[in-house]
Amino acid sequence: MQDKEALATTSTSTQMTHVLFLSGLIFLHLAGNVESRRAIRGMFVFGDSYADTGNHGHSAIAWQPPYGITYPRHPSGRHSDGRVLTDFVASFFNMSTPLPYNQRQGNPNLVHFGTNFASGGTGIFDTVPGLPNATAQIEQLQDLVKNGVYSATTLASSLVLFSFSGNDYGFYVQRKRTEAGLPGFVEMVIKQFRVDLERLYGMGLRQFAITNIGPLGCLPLYTAKSNYSSCNDTVNVLAVYHNSLLQEVVKVMRKSRANGSFVLLDYYSSALSIIQHKDQYGKLRNALKPCCMGACGMRDSAGKAMYSVCEQRGSAFFWDVVHPTQAAWQALMKPLTSSLHLFQT
Repeated sequence: MQDKEALATTSTSTQMTHVLFLSGLIFLHLAGNVESRRAIRGMFVFGDSYADTGNHGHSAIAWQPPYGITYPRHPSGRHSDGRVLTDFVASFFNMSTPLPYNQRQGNPNLVHFGTNFASGGTGIFDTVPGLPNATAQIEQLQDLVKNGVYSATTLASSLVLFSFSGNDYGFYVQRKRTEAGLPGFVEMVIKQFRVDLERLYGMGLRQFAITNIGPLGCLPLYTAKSNYSSCNDTVNVLAVYHNSLLQEVVKVMRKSRANGSFVLLDYYSSALSIIQHKDQYGKLRNALKPCCMGACGMRDSAGKAMYSVCEQRGSAFFWDVVHPTQAAWQALMKPLTSSLHLFQT
């Protein structure tokens, strides 16, 4: 995730405030008809740093210590101390983690498990120059299909993990666009979201696991102002509004594409539950303060680390100011498992 700090400078518009009445809603886990489900044979991942497993170049921050300190004990391009969402979803289906798209050249045999196109910092629309947005990631898969890497049978038996966590909104505010236009921009994002899902469906993919965005106001970017003691409810309203519109898109896709399975992974409610009830999640007691404090992954001109790492990584929900720890992802999988079971025959 990138540029979400800019969101802290904006207040809630009247239109978005109305969705506060939806904040207590537990978003439904939505799946297609039973007869439309197929055994999962591979996985294609589209998204940002919550799902990226190494698509950035080796000069990127995710390739610098202390990233990867828990797994695989060295930097691997994951924006965490260890495994991320993609790893845990693949493991749930007893599959190897799909190979990052930019690492496919040296590992031709591993593409059979699928491909991970997710790239940290990206969004549904353009956010970071030179990095592929959702449309460009889909085009990367189209090129592989065109070149005969994947067959129609492979696509039909594979899972799409579609996980974009809100970079579009940070970029919107960073561009100093108007607060009044933010609700309309959310609607634009969701509209393109559906276009992207329809495009993947049109390619022959039939099984979709779609994450909503988390409680943005609980990111350490915002909790730092309260000494990591409370979330910013104003920023969370944006996430609730986005998620309410996304839920409607998933409902429509289920009705209009009966041959597909569309499951909504409710990251928002799952993360908020852990943060608000941390005592119920074992060692995961440090909910709002990042484990890696300071400029995580950076060093000064003398080579001295500009960060410090907590001793109990397994007790922290957040690794840095925006990314969960491996322990957090593992805890999040518990409530998400019931949704993923809908894909199993």
